[in-house]
Amino acid sequence: MTKPEIDPSNIIPISWEDLDDGQLREIEQHLKATQEALLAGCFIKTHQGVVRKPGSTPKVTVNEENQIRLPKGHVIPSPEELKHRAYSTGSIDHRGRPIEIY
Repeated sequence: MTKPEIDPSNIIPISWEDLDDGQLREIEQHLKATQEALLAGCFIKTHQGVVRKPGSTPKVTVNEENQIRLPKGHVIPSPEELKHRAYSTGSIDHRGRPIEIY
Protein backbone atom coordinates (compact mmCIF):
# COMPACT_ATOMS: atom_id res chain seq x y z
CA MET A 1 0.00 0.00 0.00
CA THR A 2 1.42 3.37 -0.98
CA LYS A 3 0.91 6.64 0.80
CA PRO A 4 -1.40 9.09 -0.98
CA GLU A 5 0.09 12.34 -2.23
CA ILE A 6 -0.53 15.23 0.16
CA ASP A 7 -1.45 18.51 -1.44
CA PRO A 8 0.17 21.31 0.62
CA SER A 9 -2.75 23.62 -0.15
CA ASN A 10 -5.05 21.11 1.56
CA ILE A 11 -3.27 21.21 4.94
CA ILE A 12 -5.05 23.12 7.70
CA PRO A 13 -2.65 24.95 10.05
CA ILE A 14 -2.90 24.04 13.74
CA SER A 15 -2.33 26.24 16.77
CA TRP A 16 -1.66 25.54 20.46
CA GLU A 17 -5.31 26.36 21.21
CA ASP A 18 -6.45 23.43 19.03
CA LEU A 19 -4.80 20.87 21.33
CA ASP A 20 -6.60 19.31 24.28
CA ASP A 21 -4.90 19.14 27.69
CA GLY A 22 -3.41 15.67 27.10
CA GLN A 23 -2.04 16.58 23.69
CA LEU A 24 -0.61 19.83 25.05
CA ARG A 25 1.14 18.01 27.92
CA GLU A 26 2.51 15.41 25.51
CA ILE A 27 3.96 17.97 23.09
CA GLU A 28 5.35 20.08 25.96
CA GLN A 29 7.14 17.00 27.39
CA HIS A 30 8.52 16.17 23.95
CA LEU A 31 9.69 19.75 23.40
CA LYS A 32 11.33 19.87 26.84
CA ALA A 33 13.19 16.59 26.23
CA THR A 34 14.31 17.79 22.80
CA GLN A 35 15.44 21.14 24.19
CA GLU A 36 17.42 19.47 27.01
CA ALA A 37 19.03 17.02 24.58
CA LEU A 38 20.04 19.78 22.18
CA LEU A 39 21.37 21.91 25.02
CA ALA A 40 23.46 19.01 26.33
CA GLY A 41 24.61 18.12 22.83
CA CYS A 42 25.62 21.66 21.84
CA PHE A 43 27.14 23.13 25.00
CA ILE A 44 29.46 22.02 27.76
CA LYS A 45 30.03 23.46 31.22
CA THR A 46 33.43 23.32 32.88
CA HIS A 47 34.04 22.69 36.59
CA GLN A 48 34.67 26.44 36.88
CA GLY A 49 31.14 27.13 35.62
CA VAL A 50 32.15 28.39 32.18
CA VAL A 51 29.65 27.46 29.45
CA ARG A 52 31.27 26.76 26.08
CA LYS A 53 29.95 25.90 22.67
CA PRO A 54 32.54 23.60 21.08
CA GLY A 55 30.93 23.56 17.63
CA SER A 56 28.06 24.92 15.62
CA THR A 57 24.44 24.42 16.63
CA PRO A 58 22.97 21.64 14.48
CA LYS A 59 19.92 22.29 12.33
CA VAL A 60 17.10 20.14 13.66
CA THR A 61 14.37 18.73 11.42
CA VAL A 62 11.45 16.41 12.08
CA ASN A 63 10.67 13.65 9.58
CA GLU A 64 7.24 12.32 8.59
CA GLU A 65 7.22 9.89 11.52
CA ASN A 66 7.82 12.82 13.93
CA GLN A 67 11.34 11.64 14.65
CA ILE A 68 13.97 14.29 15.27
CA ARG A 69 16.75 14.32 12.71
CA LEU A 70 20.09 16.02 13.10
CA PRO A 71 22.85 16.50 10.54
CA LYS A 72 25.32 13.63 10.15
CA GLY A 73 27.68 13.44 13.11
CA HIS A 74 25.28 15.07 15.59
CA VAL A 75 23.52 12.76 18.02
CA ILE A 76 20.88 13.49 20.64
CA PRO A 77 22.20 11.90 23.83
CA SER A 78 20.10 9.36 25.70
CA PRO A 79 18.70 10.30 29.14
CA GLU A 80 21.40 8.10 30.69
CA GLU A 81 24.12 9.93 28.75
CA LEU A 82 22.67 13.31 29.79
CA LYS A 83 22.73 12.22 33.44
CA HIS A 84 26.31 10.96 33.06
CA ARG A 85 27.38 14.27 31.50
CA ALA A 86 25.68 16.26 34.23
CA TYR A 87 27.33 14.09 36.91
CA SER A 88 30.77 14.23 35.28
CA THR A 89 30.60 18.02 34.89
CA GLY A 90 29.61 18.42 38.53
CA SER A 91 26.14 19.86 37.96
CA ILE A 92 24.39 16.96 39.77
CA ASP A 93 25.44 14.64 42.60
CA HIS A 94 25.45 10.82 42.55
CA ARG A 95 21.72 10.80 43.43
CA GLY A 96 20.81 13.04 40.50
CA ARG A 97 20.19 16.14 42.61
CA PRO A 98 21.42 19.53 41.33
CA ILE A 99 24.55 20.86 43.03
CA GLU A 100 24.39 24.48 44.07
CA ILE A 101 27.63 26.32 43.36
CA TYR A 102 28.17 29.57 45.21
